[in-house]
Amino acid sequence: LSSGINAEYGGFNEAISIAPEVASLYNNRAQLYRLLNQIDNASDDIETALRLSGGKGKTAMQAYSQRAMVHVLNKNEEAARLDFERSAELGGKFAACQAAKLNPYAKLCNEMLEKAMQELQ
Repeated sequence: LSSGINAEYGGFNEAISIAPEVASLYNNRAQLYRLLNQIDNASDDIETALRLSGGKGKTAMQAYSQRAMVHVLNKNEEAARLDFERSAELGGKFAACQAAKLNPYAKLCNEMLEKAMQELQ
């Protein structure tokens, strides 16, 4: 780890040791893990953030989006869509856009529209 990332990682661990019941700390550390491609660690922290947040509020909104991104990495579009929808229900604008892109009906409509446009050209 670079010194900046190592310091950030150490800061999250210290904060969690002081306040282990604060969901956002786990969610923030999960984002760092995800960026470092430590998906198993990220998933563990995301689940902890969701459990501690009770699936409600800003932290849950962000954690659902993060878990959806992990599902995208694992090529599980249906699970990703469901988590993006959960995040969107909590106010996540990015999640709402992503959920719409993964919606099978929207995909089919876009494919049909694209095909029709190609035929017109």
